[in-house]
Amino acid sequence: GKAGRTRDQWLEYARKLLLERGGLGRVTRSIAAMKRTCGLKSGTASDFRNAIGYLNNQKRFMNYFEMKQRGFPIGSGVVESACKQIVSERMKLSGMRWKKPGAQSVMTLRCIKLSHIWSQTFDRMLKEIAPVDELNKTQTPVFIESDGA
Repeated sequence: GKAGRTRDQWLEYARKLLLERGGLGRVTRSIAAMKRTCGLKSGTASDFRNAIGYLNNQKRFMNYFEMKQRGFPIGSGVVESACKQIVSERMKLSGMRWKKPGAQSVMTLRCIKLSHIWSQTFDRMLKEIAPVDELNKTQTPVFIESDGA
């Protein structure tokens, strides 16, 4: 009914408000004002405290305005897409079985490839690996005793 439409309208307003400068503070003040004006229905006090507690505990992650200004993605779409491309499309192919170290190696390489930084990563790794002649100097020669046969 009307209450449901009003709630849905406020939630849409709050979602948009969170994207503005100081949006979280404005949303929490709006919630507090509604509580003062309308009160709480019986049995909803615990839900109200939990919701306000959640917002207060998560506020360091909810500065959406600043994050958007800095060019960071603020939705879950980027993460969901990465999970699909990195994990699902490669790790869940028919008949595949993985142990954690092998799966981690493949996912790391896939991230490098999909991030278009393969050449830079390869060049950096080549610089960090000791040259072959240096590796030969550090290896102890292995002598195999012959029994004369």
